[in-house]
Amino acid sequence: MMRLMFLLILVLPTLIVASGGGHADVSMGNSDFFYRVFNFAIFAGLMYYLLANPIQNFFIGRKKGIESQLVEIEKRLEDTKKAREEALVKVEESKAKAKEIVETAHKEAELISKKIEEMNRYELELMSKNYNERCETQMRKMSREVIDDVLSTSLQSSDIELSNDRVVNLLTKKVA
Repeated sequence: MMRLMFLLILVLPTLIVASGGGHADVSMGNSDFFYRVFNFAIFAGLMYYLLANPIQNFFIGRKKGIESQLVEIEKRLEDTKKAREEALVKVEESKAKAKEIVETAHKEAELISKKIEEMNRYELELMSKNYNERCETQMRKMSREVIDDVLSTSLQSSDIELSNDRVVNLLTKKVA
C-alpha cells in the first residue's frame, strides 16, 4: 500500500504537468491553480497518512506516561500518608509508654525512699538501743569501780570500823 502511494506521488504530478500544453492566456480555467490545490490536497493526505499513526502513537504514549507518573505519584502520596499515620500512632504509643515509664519510675522512687526511710529508722533505733546499752554498761562499770574504790579504801584503813548500814550509806552517796 505504501509503495502504491509513493508511486502515485511521483507519477501523478508528472502527468498533471505534462498535459499542460502551451502558455496562452491565463484564466481561472486555464491556470494551474486547481492543480496546485489538488497537489496540496494529495500532499496533505499523504502527510496525514504517513504521520497520523506515529503522531497519534506519540501522544498516546505520552498520555500513558503521564498517567503512569500520576498513578505513581498518587501511590507515593498514599504511602506517605500511611507512613505518616503509622508514625503518628507510634508517637502516641511512645508518649503513652513514656508516661507509663515515668509513673513507674515515680512509684519505684517512692518505694525506694520508703525502704531507705525504714532502714534508716531501723538503724536509728538500733543505734539508740546500742547507745542506751552502752550507757547502762558504763554506768554499771562506773558503779563497780566506785564500789571497788570505796571497798578498797575502806578495807585498807583498819582504823575505821564499818557496818553494813555505813557501807550502804557511803555507796549511796558515791553513786548519787
